[in-house]
Amino acid sequence: MKNFAYAIVTGILVTVSSLCARERLDCIVAVVGDSIILSSELEAFTFMQINQLGVQPDSFEMDLLRHKFLNDIVDGKVLLAHAERDTNITVSNEEIEGEVNTRITFILRENRISMQEFEQLLEKEQNITLSKFKKEIRQQIRQEILKQRVQQLYIPADKITRSDIEKFYQQYRDSLPQLGESILLSKIVINLTPSDEVRQKAFSKITSIKAMLDKGEDFVKVAQLHSEDPNASSGGDLGYISKGTLSELTFEEKVFSLKPGEISEPFETRLGFHILNAIDRKDQKMHVRQIFVNIAPPEKEIQKIMALFDSLKSACKTRECFTGAVKKYSTDEASKARDGQINWQTAATLDGQIRGSFDSLYIGNLSTPLRSSNSIALYRIDEIKKNRPMTLAEDWNQISQIAVQFYTQRKLVELVAEWKKEIFIDIRL
Repeated sequence: MKNFAYAIVTGILVTVSSLCARERLDCIVAVVGDSIILSSELEAFTFMQINQLGVQPDSFEMDLLRHKFLNDIVDGKVLLAHAERDTNITVSNEEIEGEVNTRITFILRENRISMQEFEQLLEKEQNITLSKFKKEIRQQIRQEILKQRVQQLYIPADKITRSDIEKFYQQYRDSLPQLGESILLSKIVINLTPSDEVRQKAFSKITSIKAMLDKGEDFVKVAQLHSEDPNASSGGDLGYISKGTLSELTFEEKVFSLKPGEISEPFETRLGFHILNAIDRKDQKMHVRQIFVNIAPPEKEIQKIMALFDSLKSACKTRECFTGAVKKYSTDEASKARDGQINWQTAATLDGQIRGSFDSLYIGNLSTPLRSSNSIALYRIDEIKKNRPMTLAEDWNQISQIAVQFYTQRKLVELVAEWKKEIFIDIRL
């Protein structure tokens, strides 16, 4: 039950803390328009923040921090009050209920417990019923969505230009976090091409599965029985997929062309054949299930590529030799255009399969051939840095995300400062 307790502390169930606090006698520490802020709410928020900051409760800074946290809560209330008045911002009950169910499903899955066990834990460890818990998080979720809508309406991310990001980097580059030990890799990739016979067999299977679905059979049960996806046991559930995060563009385009509840026609990617079931859409994310039929490559082709990579691993002792092999054999056009090099990766986040393919990490070392469902790859370590700073050339996406968050927060602070002039505020602490 350790994970369950951790989930509560990290915020999924954090509203329970404020609920328990409200059962004690409270005093009003601030009034924002029609909303009051109770001492228990400030205590719960302070408790969360000091745990994240690592501040001891008896620290001499606590009084200053408590005033700062109260101002943060006030700013949040001002933002929400403005969102409530803005007729362009709406949140439906269906949307809130969908998010409530999603969060509870996540808790059950992460802790591997049933709904009945979850209810028992709430009553035992938090002294709260499931219905009361849902009531609490509905309010929290509504406020989260309202804040998101304010940002989307008043601070659209697409208004932040490339020039803005470059200026941010030049101004704050020395303040950006170091990335720790990082590794620069090169790779040779050879795609596996299935025979026409194998492809036809897979196509026949996916069309027969679609026929079952057309007859009304349950998608989850069909996926559990017939899908070749690793998530088949969970009914092919892929969770929420964010727009722009998938390397397989055909798959992503199909995902975001569907409406919630819709089932796609069978379609093919370089991995195999897919049928998708859209469950829910939330902003730029889509919750989907899939049924997948793999297109297995011929074994003779696999053995031939494995033998080639084994010989290259023995023969290529220099970067020049590896680059020559990339140009001659690699079928991955993106990395081939860079002589096989891929972006820097931190040692901590390096894919486990790739890391495991090296006997040790040192410059010039080659991996064992690494096979995926549709390709075989050979990796080389080109460079290692113990503590690498971020650069625009190598870390554009990460720097862009930080810059967007920075500009968004700064603009939000400016907006809230203006909105404060339009609302009654009385701070009593």
